Amino acid sequence: MILPPIIKRLLMLLSGAALGNLIVLAATPILTRLYGPDDFGLLAMFASTSGILGAVFCLRYEQAVYIPRTDRTALLLVAGGLFCAAIFLVLFTGIGALILWVFDETALGAWWLAVPLAGALLAVYNLLSNWAVRRHRVAIVVRTRVSRAVMQVCVQGGAGVTGFVPGGLMAGDLAGRVAGVWVLGRLFISARESVLLSAKRVWFAMRRYRRFPLVAAPGALVNVMVMQGVPLVLAFVYSPSVAGIYFLVQRLMAAPLALVGQSVAQVLTSELARKLASGDRGCFRLYARAVVGLAILGGIPIALVGVFAGPYLPTILGVEWRGSGDFLLALTPFFVGQFVVSPLANFMNALGRQGGLFTWDLLRLLVAFPVLILPDAFGWSVELAISLFSWVMFAFYILLSLWLGKLLWQEDASRQNLKS
Repeated sequence: MILPPIIKRLLMLLSGAALGNLIVLAATPILTRLYGPDDFGLLAMFASTSGILGAVFCLRYEQAVYIPRTDRTALLLVAGGLFCAAIFLVLFTGIGALILWVFDETALGAWWLAVPLAGALLAVYNLLSNWAVRRHRVAIVVRTRVSRAVMQVCVQGGAGVTGFVPGGLMAGDLAGRVAGVWVLGRLFISARESVLLSAKRVWFAMRRYRRFPLVAAPGALVNVMVMQGVPLVLAFVYSPSVAGIYFLVQRLMAAPLALVGQSVAQVLTSELARKLASGDRGCFRLYARAVVGLAILGGIPIALVGVFAGPYLPTILGVEWRGSGDFLLALTPFFVGQFVVSPLANFMNALGRQGGLFTWDLLRLLVAFPVLILPDAFGWSVELAISLFSWVMFAFYILLSLWLGKLLWQEDASRQNLKS
């Protein structure tokens, strides 16, 4: 059976994400016995803060690389994104040093200075991997995901055995990001030799796609603050150990699934952009198939795991992780909605609806944090707070899926009218 090219690329990306996730999952029971919930709470603060920075360091040009008709323009956008990441890295490293000097001590200590570097590595990896997918260099992206996972767990495990706690968790996170960027960076260096990357050409390309930094970047910042801000809120409102348990459950469920979803998003967004540029119909059909496929691939299995696996989770992770099963059950609706709908949110960017996506993200931000904070003010349990947050986020994902389906249906209808 000969598979269509889009399916081949998707399966390759999924296989790389799955293998990388299996490596991380296999190492988790060992790491949870080397590090406690408080240690993972500090990692949650490190990863969340760097994740917020990484979402905007390239000013969303990592999403713009799918759009241009020519690979030359896409490469110019990659160069522009790298320049933005370098500027923000220097700026925020200086700010981090100033904060460390003024306050003398932070929860992360000296690791605070590594947060901007981790954010820059994340942004650059997303930029280069999206560009590689556009060029159909999927095998290289697959290799980077496996190398990231191997490097991460090796450094974290080795540091834990030698007693480098909790710093080993942050060191492993950084090492994994470096491993991913290293391979993709070599691909970019070899490609840029065939294109003149003058400052004038790069600036012209960046200006042409200025809606991404002007509209999509604020929306992405708001979106990632909802996702990555939760561990920070839990750490400061409740305790670092609560943030650590939340982070680990997310690492076991949402984070691996997010990588699978990112693989789906990279291929499908590229395909939608091609359809929009060429005037082809079938945008809604592509979306509907994606929703059904994601629901079958991950939505139903996530729901089953969330409902039935909770009681066994503390046994797998260790006695210090007794609350992890309750957190898994409470977060199941959120995980289902995130896996099925979140990868398709990039369709809004391809449709030029960055403003609409920003509004949706902003509403989520205005609702999400009060839902987590107010239960503590009333003396309710943290499990109830997380359950309320989970169902509210699920409702927002349903609204986005309905809205996106309507837009794509209207897009197909308008093209049909033009042809008739």
